[in-house]
Amino acid sequence: MTDRRVVRLAQLNAARSYNVMSECRIAVQKEDIDILTVSEPYIKGGKICGLPSEAVLKYKEVSSPMAAICVSTGKASMVYLEHLSTSHTCVA
Repeated sequence: MTDRRVVRLAQLNAARSYNVMSECRIAVQKEDIDILTVSEPYIKGGKICGLPSEAVLKYKEVSSPMAAICVSTGKASMVYLEHLSTSHTCVA
């Protein structure tokens, strides 16, 4: 019998808000989210802030990225396709 695992996925539009990102970090940990896609993340110094520090975060490194994908460490793997991603779209 094959061992199966449920993948928990969430999507968020953070509206560039630090408070939204901070609340999201708490919810990701509390709800055991594996993969989070974020639109309009909070940016400080050209970097996305407010998500769990141990998570793998991928986005197009431009001055103001509009999309990101966050994967909780050890819960799933991700292949980020940078050549298909833009400042507005992340492909993994």
